[in-house]
Amino acid sequence: MTKFEVGQELWYVPSYSRGNGHAVKITKVGRKWLTFDANTRVERESLCGEHGARAYLSREAHEYEQRLRERWLQLKRAIGDKWSPPVGLTLEAIDQAFDALSLERPET
Repeated sequence: MTKFEVGQELWYVPSYSRGNGHAVKITKVGRKWLTFDANTRVERESLCGEHGARAYLSREAHEYEQRLRERWLQLKRAIGDKWSPPVGLTLEAIDQAFDALSLERPET
């Protein structure tokens, strides 16, 4: 678990503004909540706030998560349109995908 301190800067993204965040400084570190400048708070372990807001350890961490989610959607769309495996795909490659996605492999 990350150790948080008063004065530490985080990147805060309000729920109404998924793409636009801003830097905030922690004003209070509680057992359950981290509080920011304007009495805004997020849960200490998940960094999730009220009404869908979210804090990140940095702006870069937020941008990475946005890119990850977009790439995941692209992969889901690409796979969803296929009725048969692409030419050259192997069982080993599919098993590696199961492992990389932390999915339980079906019994064969």
